[in-house]
Amino acid sequence: KRLARKEMPYVFTVPANVDELHDLIGEHCKSGKDVGVLIERIYVANSVRINKTNMGSMVNFLDILQKRFMLIAEALARSGDSESVQRSHQLNSLCKIMYKITQEAPSQMSQIWSRNLIYFQRNLVKKLNDIEIGVDTSAVPGLGQ
Repeated sequence: KRLARKEMPYVFTVPANVDELHDLIGEHCKSGKDVGVLIERIYVANSVRINKTNMGSMVNFLDILQKRFMLIAEALARSGDSESVQRSHQLNSLCKIMYKITQEAPSQMSQIWSRNLIYFQRNLVKKLNDIEIGVDTSAVPGLGQ
């Protein structure tokens, strides 16, 4: 764990998508706590408070973090937690960072939250309708599938 933290840079650019974030995690992180440190460093180095021109990249980063949150939550429900993966710790870390990002630019970030809440509401209605008519599985895949 200490070796990973010593080798992990302090400054990262914002990844363009979830896959790039996962590549960074694979390269620099040995545990769930390291993932939290990595995400915190990405946020700190690219904060809107440091430079207003970071707004676009931080809006994208919030979207990436929300997707990562959903993937981890699905994995936690499916496989549980372990000492090395620390999914619960990762979820807590993500919540803190997403809150900080949202506080920096609430009007811009609310669009991301709104879009995802609409998606979840539609997905839930579809699944409830499927259950009502007797279909066991929904045609709408989860985000992690």
